Amino acid sequence: MVYANFKGNSSEGHALVNAISHHCTCTFGLFGVRVTTCPPHDALINDQLWLDSMLFERWRLAHVAPGAAQRVIAA
Repeated sequence: MVYANFKGNSSEGHALVNAISHHCTCTFGLFGVRVTTCPPHDALINDQLWLDSMLFERWRLAHVAPGAAQRVIAA
């Protein structure tokens, strides 16, 4: 199995982890064992295109509409 490789910097990584944790729908069973994995967590591990697209859109938003990037990131 090949895992996705995050190519962003640490602040981009923190923002991505915060966004995913905010929208996480994973379910946990007895003793905190993960029973199901939500789509964002699955994509974080298995989908290189998704990760690259997230980074590109963040970069594009920051360069096309710099003020809008901060509003989207804060949301």
